[in-house]
Amino acid sequence: MSTVWLLLTLFWMVQEGVIEVNVLVCQDANRSFLITCATFDVIAMLIGVFLKWYWDRRLIWTYGLRLSIPLVIAFVLSSGLVAWNPIKDEALQACLESAEFSRYIWMSQVAAIPRGLVLGGVVTAALYFAVLLVVGFLKRR
Repeated sequence: MSTVWLLLTLFWMVQEGVIEVNVLVCQDANRSFLITCATFDVIAMLIGVFLKWYWDRRLIWTYGLRLSIPLVIAFVLSSGLVAWNPIKDEALQACLESAEFSRYIWMSQVAAIPRGLVLGGVVTAALYFAVLLVVGFLKRR
């Protein structure tokens, strides 16, 4: 009887998507979460740099607006994507809900919007200015 009970329990866990949370699972979920955040940041930064480049070619608006509007768009886009995190997996969700193992997820005790601002918007703004600085130096050569 116990073997049948064990098989039914395992079948239920597979059906419901229950994940056994431990240190290794949460550390792996944290790594994948940070890689996801970095991917969102790079994509938003590239959109911002492309918009600035396109508007510089067309000479639309003033230089300050051509610099700041793509930055604001990239900042809002990356902050929203990191806060919402549309591709989070079950392991990350289980680790965030666990009181014991949530400490292995970076910024797990912070609400989604501040986490999005820090891991999304601030990083994207820094990347945006760094890429524009490098491109500006390369143009002058």
